[in-house]
Amino acid sequence: MPYKVLLIVEDKWWSDGETFASFGAARTHQGIVARKWSTSETAIEAPDGRVLNYRESEDFLAGIQTDEGRGGSMTLPTVEKNTILVIRTDGTEEIVKGKPRVQTMHTLIGAETLDFVRIGKLEPNDLTMAVDDMGWETVTVDHGDGRIELKPVRARKPINAKATALYFAICRPGTTHQIAGDVAVFHDEDIP
Repeated sequence: MPYKVLLIVEDKWWSDGETFASFGAARTHQGIVARKWSTSETAIEAPDGRVLNYRESEDFLAGIQTDEGRGGSMTLPTVEKNTILVIRTDGTEEIVKGKPRVQTMHTLIGAETLDFVRIGKLEPNDLTMAVDDMGWETVTVDHGDGRIELKPVRARKPINAKATALYFAICRPGTTHQIAGDVAVFHDEDIP
């Protein structure tokens, strides 16, 4: 089963029908879909049915003209091209030189499955944060009408305060979900 790009239209997930053999190809197409359907949130459906790489609508992001979010002003970390900034749960930071590779990030942050959050919302800043997709234990809530929610119930790893602050800076006001585990911050365009 291939990857698909999803978008929300009238509170339902839709796809343009295109499929992709790799996550990277789906992410590239997600950017195209996000610009074309600028009022819709987008995501990627994995071959196993999981929804990955949720992204706010371009119109919503364009309405945020500064890096100010839920907690006020947020300064993005400085990350050189072709490096990975690892932010540990204890607040320490480590710079890893070399072209960012997904497998390297799995190892660096101790995550079997990754999810990606774009934290550099102002063009041309393409900073992206890789987080442990399994950092939280979840339960499935079926809301009926085809809408299913994965609700986090317990962190499997320590909360990462620095990563959570970066996440809150791009979220809608009122967001309470926290990032659990170490994270890797890199420039999206550096991924081979």
